[in-house]
Amino acid sequence: IMMRFFTLLLCVSFFASANSQTVIWGGPGDANAEFDGGLNDWTVNAVSPNEDALWIWEADGAADQGAYIGTRGPIASPSVANGAMAFDSDFYDNAGEVGNFGNGLAASPQVGELISPVFSCEGYESVSLTWFQYTRQFQSTFEVHVTNDGGATWTIYSLSDNNNIPVNSESATDNSLIINISDAAANQAEVQFKFVYNADYYFWIIDDVAVIETPSIDLEMSNMFFPFQGFNTPSTLLNADTLQFAAEVINVGGTDQSGGTVTASILEGTTPKYTFSQDFGALAVGDTTFVVFDDEVLPEDVDLAEGLHTVTYDVVSADGEDFFPGNNGLSEAAEITADFFTTNNGIVSGLSFNGGDFAAATVIRTGELPDNF
Repeated sequence: IMMRFFTLLLCVSFFASANSQTVIWGGPGDANAEFDGGLNDWTVNAVSPNEDALWIWEADGAADQGAYIGTRGPIASPSVANGAMAFDSDFYDNAGEVGNFGNGLAASPQVGELISPVFSCEGYESVSLTWFQYTRQFQSTFEVHVTNDGGATWTIYSLSDNNNIPVNSESATDNSLIINISDAAANQAEVQFKFVYNADYYFWIIDDVAVIETPSIDLEMSNMFFPFQGFNTPSTLLNADTLQFAAEVINVGGTDQSGGTVTASILEGTTPKYTFSQDFGALAVGDTTFVVFDDEVLPEDVDLAEGLHTVTYDVVSADGEDFFPGNNGLSEAAEITADFFTTNNGIVSGLSFNGGDFAAATVIRTGELPDNF
């Protein structure tokens, strides 16, 4: 059976939970964390192609000067009212003129760095970095670099959640990420980090940054197995394949977990049609487990009406409440049709600089072909 996986960008609400977690640096109310009125103690660096490729403080939290921004607005971070930092790759490349590729202030691709102040993590065994963001992706890559020796060496963290956003797709406007930076920051007296945007359209906006003591319990649903043959599956093909379930879970928290449970459901509208649960065993800090369900739906037992359905996966720890419940689940839409089949939903490849989206998919219709086909 073909394994069909989806990696989705996750939204976690740190600022809503900040009072219950130790903040090492930044956090709500801190001018540096909120970019309150400007850079404050942050610095910026234009790496390439020239000195104009800079992160800019935007009072309204938007990156809206590029030719292909469309109707997109600002980041929806908690402190957007006092500004946010933005890198507008779209504008830098085309100066806001449609079709003016490569003729802006800094032709794409660009590399820009947003560099934090220096702070101490002494006394903290496990350290995580969290921030709010809004980004739209074409062919950019996103990284966080961390140093504890004044910049002589940097530990690089690739932001796979951002890098895996499909072409011409975007995050939620209030998306928030968390990464564990303990191997570079734990118990270090002089820590500094920088957001590094290897930009090739469209933009990256950042606000409300904090360094926190890594939550004890934080399980992340990193991948999910899609049980259908495609996004649009004809009802006549439902009985041709067993519906199977599996998921990938990472322990991104600060303590080893004794185990947990993954629950998978297929919703018909909002009503659960099938729901299965699968336990998994001990999971050490930083480790990943691939959870394969014992339960499955045999072809002869598949009973789903035509229409839109949703496949959902959720994970819970056996050791207590998860600090970031927002990264505990993934979901993906699926549609049962009369005779229409596509392998995917949305954008998987292609290029569009017209403010719209380009979608590529295998499209098949079942049933008899017309005589003039």
